[in-house]
Amino acid sequence: MTKPYDGPVIDPHHHLWDLALQRHPWLEKARASGEEMVFGNLASILRDYGIEDYRADAARQNVVATVHVEAGWSDEHPLEESRWLDSLDRSSGVAHRYIARVPLDGPDVTRLVEAEAANPNVVGIRDILSWHPETSKSFAPRPHRMSDPAWRAGLAEVSRLGLVFDLMLYPWQMDKALELVQAFPETLFVLNHGGSPTDRTEDGMALWRRGLRALGNEPNVRLKISDLVAYDNDWTLESLRPVIEHCLDCFGPERSMFASDFPVAGLHASFDEIYQVFRTISAQLSYDEQRALFFATANDTYRLGIADAAEARRAAMSDLHIATENVLIDNRVRGFPPGSPPLPLAAIGAQGWKPYDGRMALPLISLDRQAFSDNTEMMMIYVKSQGVEIAPHAKTPMSTVLADALVAAGAWGTTVADIRQAAVLLKAGQRRLILANEIGGAAAARRLAALLGQYPDAELHIFVDSIELVDALSSAWQERSDLPPLGLMVEFGAGRAGIRSADAASSILDAIIAAETPAFRLSGIAAYEGAAATANAEETVSRIDALMAMTSDFLPRVRARLGNERPLLVTAGGSVFFDIVIARLSAAVAADPACRLVLRSGAIFFHDHGIYERGLASLDARGGLRIRGERISAAAGFRPALRVWAEVLSRPEPRLAICGLGMRDVAMDQGMPRPLALYRNGARLANLDGAEVLRLNDQHAFVALADGSDIAVGDVIEFGISHPCTCLDRHAILYGLDPDQSVTAAYLTSFG
Repeated sequence: MTKPYDGPVIDPHHHLWDLALQRHPWLEKARASGEEMVFGNLASILRDYGIEDYRADAARQNVVATVHVEAGWSDEHPLEESRWLDSLDRSSGVAHRYIARVPLDGPDVTRLVEAEAANPNVVGIRDILSWHPETSKSFAPRPHRMSDPAWRAGLAEVSRLGLVFDLMLYPWQMDKALELVQAFPETLFVLNHGGSPTDRTEDGMALWRRGLRALGNEPNVRLKISDLVAYDNDWTLESLRPVIEHCLDCFGPERSMFASDFPVAGLHASFDEIYQVFRTISAQLSYDEQRALFFATANDTYRLGIADAAEARRAAMSDLHIATENVLIDNRVRGFPPGSPPLPLAAIGAQGWKPYDGRMALPLISLDRQAFSDNTEMMMIYVKSQGVEIAPHAKTPMSTVLADALVAAGAWGTTVADIRQAAVLLKAGQRRLILANEIGGAAAARRLAALLGQYPDAELHIFVDSIELVDALSSAWQERSDLPPLGLMVEFGAGRAGIRSADAASSILDAIIAAETPAFRLSGIAAYEGAAATANAEETVSRIDALMAMTSDFLPRVRARLGNERPLLVTAGGSVFFDIVIARLSAAVAADPACRLVLRSGAIFFHDHGIYERGLASLDARGGLRIRGERISAAAGFRPALRVWAEVLSRPEPRLAICGLGMRDVAMDQGMPRPLALYRNGARLANLDGAEVLRLNDQHAFVALADGSDIAVGDVIEFGISHPCTCLDRHAILYGLDPDQSVTAAYLTSFG
């Protein structure tokens, strides 16, 4: 199994409309009568739906281009829909190309098809064939149009002009569709909505499966897998899985494409839910197969000509990727057994090593893979229940594999602390980053521009707390035309960087707005509450409350300056006070439909036996986590996943052991490592509840023992750590352990 697809996406099926134009009879009828259609009540989509609405819905899915499919424009106003689309600002890639509407049995079909074909943005025609005896389920004026010589003559014009024909019908029409596609072998047909499996009875699904199989055997038919939720309103991942898998079995990824059908599909699922289903079910496929479904098939079918920058980089760096996965690790790296031949990184997890059996060189650091997975699941459930997003801070592990795992689990993006960290994540394929720090002045701005010039599909948001940095970034972006859009976030702060007053923030807001271009814009507001903490718990909460109040109060000011449409981010939240952040910011964000709250917690996924153990105990004292209406203990919900392992080197005194673990190996800025367990001869011997690390030298830990402790030279001690962020950076490899403490993976870190 490969990881879920994270590359660029082309959405080959969606709609836009402006109801004030009164050009969509089916929507006007539904608004006047409340009549339902085959996909249900239309109330929630009886509103204008423009490019910015689509971009807000698709914001988290890396959509780089779309195909607009005709949206039932009135036959009385032919050609108008394409002209209306031409008038829109399509620079974002939305409605990059169009599927136009022409009634193929109409009296003026040749002129209309020729006029549409003359528009370079029109790549295909759709004339819906879905007929049903129940009026509310019928999209076509009459049955049997596919057999009508006049209609077929219109289709011949489509074929003559080299346009694609989008084929929308019901499964009971597939036999006629098979005759049609065989009669027009030079025409490329694209079957819409997976063949519209509306009848969910056993017989109905059997009819759909047979018809889809037959059409899948025809080389001139491709398939859009879209809006399956319209026919399965109470859908689950498992109810959609067999439908999608049958689609792929019939057409293969190379002739299939995933599509949103938004806003219509939004009647029953969010954009993110739809694409999460696609990503989850296709994760079993190879990268190239996933890329076909999300990008390449649509790009080819509709002749979009979209350059896949990510794929170009993947090809260019293929040797590097292979080298990274198969880089030879030897005993110059902590943990690797001396005397063993070098091994590819990917082979380490198959050696059966254990950090306590005498083979591995100590000290080393390890990750409890199950604890990491459980912590990830817990945090993702929590943020989803709170209606917020999370961009985990990558500075904690600086492991691209673990950062990718968090994105695959549902993270909105990833946070980094500096330009170099951004380079690591971008080179690994991530594209949505928050650079949660000030970076310096003009030289730093030019370095950031130089980096992003290599990644035109990147989405990066950066903190700013000075007009000097705004000016520096603006100048850097004005100097180049090859840069992706940059989002600037006004940073509030307490105890570290960040603006200290709303007036100062307003000055920076003014500077950003004055410098805005399509590629240089304000994208939100930011804060970091952890720096406001003091030794006094009440004072800490008071300072954080004040910081959050200043942050939330500034959001309406920003909105008043920008208008209501622009998507905005509000971001805060480390791994200790994220509950306070949500409690204090959620109301302001909820009051702004175009705004989302993004946490940046990173260490929470690793947890520890020190600062975060204390932090979660304090969180529980504040009321714990609220998940689906229930109070959950944070201390019980998260488990420490990191350990360091060291040998006992000396027993110079009865109550003292000297271990081979020092400041070069483990953090001590937020507390000493904690002895947890004793191992001897490859087996766990005892817990070490009474032991304590007194101090660290460069290479040594001084461990105080209870009277009569049975600890001998050569024993191995498992330690818990405090503060993952300053512990992991001492290690080039993090060893992943299974529940019996055997090494089953090895993760390279990239701390530089």
